[in-house]
Amino acid sequence: MKPKLEDVAKHAGVSLATVSRVLNNHPVREETREKVQLAISELNYRPNLAARSLTQKRSQTIGIVASSLVNPYHATLVHEMESTLRAAGYLSIICSSDDSPETESAIIHSMMDSQVDGIIVAEATPLNTNNGFYREIDTIIPIILINGNPDTSATSQVMVDQQMGMRSAMEYLFSLGHNRIAMLRGRYSPSYDIKEQTYRQMMVQKEYEIPSSFILNVKEANQISAISEAEQGITSLLTASGQKPTAIFASNEFLATGAIKAILKAGLRVPEDISILAQDNSFISSITNPTITSINMKIPLIGKASAEMLLQLLESNEHEIRRLTFYPELIIRESTAVAAN
Repeated sequence: MKPKLEDVAKHAGVSLATVSRVLNNHPVREETREKVQLAISELNYRPNLAARSLTQKRSQTIGIVASSLVNPYHATLVHEMESTLRAAGYLSIICSSDDSPETESAIIHSMMDSQVDGIIVAEATPLNTNNGFYREIDTIIPIILINGNPDTSATSQVMVDQQMGMRSAMEYLFSLGHNRIAMLRGRYSPSYDIKEQTYRQMMVQKEYEIPSSFILNVKEANQISAISEAEQGITSLLTASGQKPTAIFASNEFLATGAIKAILKAGLRVPEDISILAQDNSFISSITNPTITSINMKIPLIGKASAEMLLQLLESNEHEIRRLTFYPELIIRESTAVAAN
């Protein structure tokens, strides 16, 4: 297997940033330079990044990494990014990590070896967001994270206020008289954690009970399999003994679709018996029956803004950390109604 940049760093016992500085003839200690050069020789590494540095030319390519390419949320993000970058003369290399931190980091390094000029990552995995991986990559190449960990300040980010979106959803359900609200979430992503934390806080403030069965964690929430997994989870909830929800918040529209299927198969109605409120507001929310009340996450705007921010960083002569936050809004449709009891 062809050695990667991280293989050289590991072999030499230095950071990725140090390897990059050696490859690009930037100042480093002579002892460190010799260690890196020895590792390059022993591994027979052929650094494309060095070739780019020698020619002082850009590849006019941008790497885009999304946690899913089948979820309309991510597909819309990628479409907006790609079209914006193409209009600026850049070719996009688009890959899916499938929510795997190992796949994600491997893709990032492959893109760097392919001489991309910058990288955008939509919904980076928590492991790579929190362990310093992107902090180090950002010292080598401009990178934008979309909806990464909001507490991570070492990389440029474009975000939507997840807490505000969840508060809007819960407040609306409360206003309809719902006090038994279940939640469907995914296993990965800081955004799911923020939603659950806000959900718990608001339910506790209202002194509403949160049975353990009311929070359902779907393993692959960004994949099509999430529909059937959500359907199975809600079916189990509705057939089990104990309290039944009068409303369900779904963290994306795959999960909402599965919940609706389970409710209808149980002989119940949406929204007369159980209301459904989802996040994202992609085209799915307007074509289901009933149409789905959704939190509009401003997906096209986020995709376009992320691409524009990266283009700005590429034109800047200095390393910068930039932040941009969008604010979601509630779109009321047919899937929510006053609580039945």
